[in-house]
Amino acid sequence: MGGCVLYSQTTKYCVIALADLARRQADHGVPVRAIARETGIPAPFLARLVSVLVRAGFVTAQRGRDGGLRLARDPAQISLADVVRTTEGETYFEDCVLTLGRCDGTEGCLLHALWGPTRDHVVSFLEGTTIEAVARAKRPPERTKGTGTKHKSMATASGVAKDRRASK
Repeated sequence: MGGCVLYSQTTKYCVIALADLARRQADHGVPVRAIARETGIPAPFLARLVSVLVRAGFVTAQRGRDGGLRLARDPAQISLADVVRTTEGETYFEDCVLTLGRCDGTEGCLLHALWGPTRDHVVSFLEGTTIEAVARAKRPPERTKGTGTKHKSMATASGVAKDRRASK
């Protein structure tokens, strides 16, 4: 069964990279390659996201031998909603799930009465959840078919792909 797709890969990678920086609590720049290696985010993709993260004021970036990324703000002050609005657009939470326009709350699609309260809960969760909370969250052990549980510090995209290929 496939996963739920509410957010783009860009949003997911931004959250993961910010959480990695928060977890490190480094007082020096962290190279993009080190973040990519730890998180499983492809380094070229992460390198393209740096400008998004810098423009949003989430990180500072310094080039050169001692360069890298640093959090520009306290991770307790960056909500998941902040990241979603940065990567998906300011009106993301106003988009309707079944129509092409914005949902202003007065008229809606067939799911309006059902989706509206759910959307409000999702937005509330994202507003109340910070990058610091994500960084501190304990990840459950991963289940691998036929081998019990195994624990990884962070699931990697390549590891997930390998597990999927192995289970087919």
